[in-house]
Amino acid sequence: MRKTPLYLAVLERLKSKSKPVSVPELLVSLETSLQPNKSTLYRLLERLGVEGLVERVLLDNKTAFYELKRHHHHHFVCEDCETIECVSDDGLEAKIHDLENHLSSRGLKIKAHQFSFSGLCAACQ
Repeated sequence: MRKTPLYLAVLERLKSKSKPVSVPELLVSLETSLQPNKSTLYRLLERLGVEGLVERVLLDNKTAFYELKRHHHHHFVCEDCETIECVSDDGLEAKIHDLENHLSSRGLKIKAHQFSFSGLCAACQ
């Protein structure tokens, strides 16, 4: 893939974020310099996903979020302020892999998993 100014800017924005971001959030952060078309941005994110650089994260039924593909982890979403927090836990991951193995033994082919928590963050409780 050609490393266009938009390609480089999107990767830079995602590197600077500690949590997944939505396309509207990316558009706002890019509008001062590049003003990309929304469809172009979606296509770029899809290509970056195919290249294995970006991961699409579904945290609710309405919005896709994107983040750099670093290490596998899960997320917590506050139902009130919509804050997203990354969650890494080796014990949880081991239990999920046990479940995947169990499902595989039943003839299901697991390709990937996404797991998220929802509730209230400390500030919203």
